Amino acid sequence: MYILYIVTQTINKSMNRFLQILIPILSVLVMTKTNAQLYEYSTDPMGFSAYCNPNIEAERLLRTTDAKGAGDACDIGFNTKNFSADGTFDTNLAGVVLKLLPNPFVTATLSSVEAKFRITEKGPVFARFSYSIDSGATWINPGEDVTPIINDCGGATIMGSWDMPDVSTSQLILMRISGFGALDTTGRLNITYLNIYGSVDLIDEDGDGYGIYIDCDDTDPGIHPDAIELCNDIDEDCDGVADELTAAITPTGILNICKHDFITLNTAPGYASYQWLKNGYIVPGATNDSIVTEKPGYYQVIVTDGVCLDTSAVQAVAVKENPFANIYWPEGLDLCFDDSLKIKASFGESYTWQWYKDGIAIPFENYYKMLATEAGAYYCEIITFYGCARTTDTINIIQSCKLGNGNSNNMILSPNPATEELNISFNSGNNYSGSAIINFMHINGQIVSTETVSIYNGNLNYTINVNSWPSGIYIIQSAINGKTYTNKIVVN
Repeated sequence: MYILYIVTQTINKSMNRFLQILIPILSVLVMTKTNAQLYEYSTDPMGFSAYCNPNIEAERLLRTTDAKGAGDACDIGFNTKNFSADGTFDTNLAGVVLKLLPNPFVTATLSSVEAKFRITEKGPVFARFSYSIDSGATWINPGEDVTPIINDCGGATIMGSWDMPDVSTSQLILMRISGFGALDTTGRLNITYLNIYGSVDLIDEDGDGYGIYIDCDDTDPGIHPDAIELCNDIDEDCDGVADELTAAITPTGILNICKHDFITLNTAPGYASYQWLKNGYIVPGATNDSIVTEKPGYYQVIVTDGVCLDTSAVQAVAVKENPFANIYWPEGLDLCFDDSLKIKASFGESYTWQWYKDGIAIPFENYYKMLATEAGAYYCEIITFYGCARTTDTINIIQSCKLGNGNSNNMILSPNPATEELNISFNSGNNYSGSAIINFMHINGQIVSTETVSIYNGNLNYTINVNSWPSGIYIIQSAINGKTYTNKIVVN
């Protein structure tokens, strides 16, 4: 029945392990007795162990029977208080308990226990060890007490040790240290060391000290949970991973960057050496745990730990073009002659647009063209399907007729349209004599000429040659005696 039970449990692991373990067990049932340190606790305030035999599971130290923690009174060791003032030992006294559970197919034999203690002045005068193998229904103790040294949180402790009749079990083992005879319930017992000695009996075909429950190949003594991992595609330490060296690149997935932008590729730090590859070739100088690039390609990294090496999977990086970002103003830049002006940005099937005026996004202006109805600084942000963005130049739309308060009817331009020469006549209606500044500006905003002209007794007469000007609409702005006069002409 025992062998049948082993066979039944093993089938659930895998067919490979079934063949590795079942055949040797059926041929000869190998029972190995390993003399060992079964458990060690050392100074951890939360009661976690420093060591536990791999064939046994251990919980951390726990307070029991109304024992309480002593806060942060001692930051080294396990602190317990609320002890009885009674000087007589009883199995229901407050104390510290440890739970040990042998793995399946393992029998643990306990032979001795030792511990280090110290107490406060009001702490328990006596400490005694006891154990139970029937889940706490019955407690067995050797009848020997230890008197801990009074040293609060100092360095000095006293060692207590108990030999015990060898007890063997494959069931849960409870081990307890109880304090009693305290001067006050606030007195504290501080345990800084607890060691349990004994042996384990286990089915161990290859004799490496690890039973079949935790040894992933019980036919090979070089394979067990504490074995050193080698570069041979075999899982020597039974953690489910062969060689323990895995090169990987982050970020992963589809990586698209915009032209002239950079991306950082990373791998795990801490390896002995690195070498990055691009399109299968070494990238000179790329020997850190990251690489920064703006180039498209297929990237890999080779990592080594001084013994093994691994090459990552390929990570592709694609570089996407930025959008064209031109801006056009086919109807000019001056609202003085039209209440709206059409402006346009570069068009692309995958583009999206956002127009801005004076640096603020214009709501709902998300097409490649728009009508500007107010003076201001306009530009457009253009974004591609892949998120690559560029911004157009900024254009300044004006409304020149609101810049001054002069009556433009006082200025006569002839001929209009003009071909060779343009004659300008002006009468201010007063006796002003001085100078006027006249700007000749293409409707696209480009000033083609600025002239300073004399005025005598309110009269101005000036002729300018326009035969070299590109054909189009021009704005004439004249600043005379603190007033601005605006007119429009056509040059053919």
